[in-house]
Amino acid sequence: MTDFSGLKVLVADDDPLFLDFIKMVLNDLEIRDVVSVGDGTDAARKIIEADRDFDLVVCDYQMPGFSGMDVFRLIRKAGIPAKFVMITARDRNEDAETISGGGCENFIAKPIEPKTLRDTLEAILQEN
Repeated sequence: MTDFSGLKVLVADDDPLFLDFIKMVLNDLEIRDVVSVGDGTDAARKIIEADRDFDLVVCDYQMPGFSGMDVFRLIRKAGIPAKFVMITARDRNEDAETISGGGCENFIAKPIEPKTLRDTLEAILQEN
């Protein structure tokens, strides 16, 4: 398995149980530097105020405040090259079109099994 222990990750989701689930999967990948927030506005604030860039952002698509797409656009506008994974609770074609049409190529629909999320994150993190 690839060593991801030095990565810095931001996780944004308004569901505290899902935040815990994502952190558990990141922990399985030995990622320890994880900042978690409960809405898009806090995610944007952490990105802007961060004294370092994040390597990975895992973000819910639909949240209070800024949406996941708003957060994605902010990251790209700021020139942060972080890998980005959008999580959506609605596996609908229009969501997929909105997300990929907005430039975010990586998204996963809930419900998610731990192995599926772990395998997806590992594959994304190994991309050049």
